[in-house]
Amino acid sequence: VVTQTKTGMQIDGVISHDPKKYTVSAVTLFRDEERYLAEWIEFHLCAGIDHFYLFNHHSATAEHEAVLLPYIVAGIVELANALDSTLEANGT
Repeated sequence: VVTQTKTGMQIDGVISHDPKKYTVSAVTLFRDEERYLAEWIEFHLCAGIDHFYLFNHHSATAEHEAVLLPYIVAGIVELANALDSTLEANGT
């Protein structure tokens, strides 16, 4: 759910104080996908996505952090851990 606040946009607890900072953003949940993350991001960058909100759902290792680090440093990716309570509230 995306809502407009006085300080920016709020997306399920993720707050951007500059709602015009990105043209098109993608939000996704992943688990143990470190082998594919860079290719997936690069494909979607070519398709016009300019920012990614990625949520890790209990990956077995932390290898995804090394894969995503260059994108995080560049400001292209924001990474967070998915919360079980949020997933359970949505029936998944």
